[in-house]
Amino acid sequence: LCLALELGPHTYVGEHQLICRKGESANVKRVGLDNRSADQKIMTDVFFGGSDVERVDLSYHESLQRIVKGDVDAVIWNVVAENELTMLGLEATPLTDDPRFLQATEAVVLTRVDDYPMQQLLRAVVDKHALLAHQQRVVSGEQEPSY
Repeated sequence: LCLALELGPHTYVGEHQLICRKGESANVKRVGLDNRSADQKIMTDVFFGGSDVERVDLSYHESLQRIVKGDVDAVIWNVVAENELTMLGLEATPLTDDPRFLQATEAVVLTRVDDYPMQQLLRAVVDKHALLAHQQRVVSGEQEPSY
């Protein structure tokens, strides 16, 4: 594969964070993991590394409730709604100790390594600055997303 277009940090997700019950970040023994989510799996493996932490398979959408219920102690998650965490008695700690955490926030476009016409087309046609400006307008609510 060839990295044809790189959009920069925080263009795919804001940031991955460790989510756990308030004050319990040092006591994680069971971490929830949706094995269908490649980025969650990679970030969990990077963060916990060789630690003696049990990985519990769960669905991404039920992660927060499983922490609240005590089924797991934490998950690695891309947090959007901090106020929801506060209401549930949870806290988020940004992952910063490894450059892969920042790399995982970047949107990219990949092509086959030998697909030179597509690589040239992307570089010639995609206005990265306009694309990122559009993305910011959507994120800030100034503009509706278009698909």
